[in-house]
Amino acid sequence: MKVIIVYASRTGKCQQMAETISETIRGEGVDVDLYPASMVEASYLLDYDLILLGSSTYGEGELLDEMQPLHNDMQSVDLTGKKAAAFGCGSKRYPLFCNGVDLLESRLIDCGASIVADSYKIDGPVMFDLDYLADWARKIVT
Repeated sequence: MKVIIVYASRTGKCQQMAETISETIRGEGVDVDLYPASMVEASYLLDYDLILLGSSTYGEGELLDEMQPLHNDMQSVDLTGKKAAAFGCGSKRYPLFCNGVDLLESRLIDCGASIVADSYKIDGPVMFDLDYLADWARKIVT
């Protein structure tokens, strides 16, 4: 199995999540590529069996600016037969908690990917959730 993890992070929280997921999956003996969203084009996703997308949510429930080009470009790819999941962080103080994660998951579904796990959403500091996040990642690949 070949896995790609693509993330967008403004404060480093979502990057920390992506790195934890990557380390966990590598620990299971699986090949993983980890990239910030600004370095990935939608066509790259076609080379992977499992696609994990992560973003923080800002403003009125938007994706971070650096995830937006990939999100838009994904409309042109067919991910049928690919497995996928989404993750990210936000704040429950806002009405659209982690809506960026929901947008990513919806786009994956629209592109034909099969969602293999409920999205993983963190409210506030991520350091307290990293063990649970690692369990989530482990379940996806085992």
